[in-house]
Order: sequence, then structure tokens, then C-alpha cells
Amino acid sequence: MIYLEEQKEEKADFWDLLYAFILRVMSMMLIGVTLYYWLRVIGYFDGKEFLFATMSTHWKVASLMMAIFAPVAAIGLWMLSPWGVVIAIMLAIGNLLMFGFMSEFFGFHFLFFMIFLSCLGLLLAFHAIFWWRHR
Repeated sequence: MIYLEEQKEEKADFWDLLYAFILRVMSMMLIGVTLYYWLRVIGYFDGKEFLFATMSTHWKVASLMMAIFAPVAAIGLWMLSPWGVVIAIMLAIGNLLMFGFMSEFFGFHFLFFMIFLSCLGLLLAFHAIFWWRHR
């Protein structure tokens, strides 16, 4: 895997470069997710379920957590750092729980569900590839 300081001496192969590209694409997607949640927190959208003062408590907590942690994960993924991957995995699991298993509280948001499912699947697939290569 490519990280900032750890493996500068090694020449990156195809899988390392593809992994770096995928992490940067995920980072850009997380910037979009960040904008959505911050627009939700500041009340940009119409409707009382989108105004922070009138949101239910579970939406207030979820919106704030996603608005705070999504840009942190995006920066970490863009820098190709391991902590960015960990925070992105935590966000993906949180969103999958929200929109998949707790859809009676949060509703089913198909786009976010598929974005985070594909991100989690790609991260797991790449880590399986890297594990297989280095064993």
C-alpha cells in the first residue's frame, strides 16, 4: 500500500496506484457527502425535517457526526493515510446502519447506501488483495 512516509523507497506497482486513485475518488465523494450534511445542518433545504431546530434527535446526532467526520475522512483519504481509511470505514458502517438497518428512523436513502456500500466493498477488496500479495 502507498502511504506518505512509510514506503517511499519501494516502487509503486499497478495495485498501489489504483488504490491511491480509488482513495482519492472516495475522498471527493466524501466532500460531496460533507456538503450535503452541512447544508442539512444549516437548514438550506426546505421542509421541517431538514431544519436543524425541528429535526428529530437521532437526525441531529447523525447529521452532526457525519458533517464533522466526513471532511476529516476525506482529508485522510486524499493524503493516503491509514487513519483516513479507518475513519472512512467507520463512516461507511455508520451510514449503512443508518440507511439500511435503521431505515425506520432515517428512511432509506438509496444513493448514500450504495455509495458507502461500494466504498466499503472496495476498501475490503483492496485490503484482501494486499494481504494476498504480502503473505
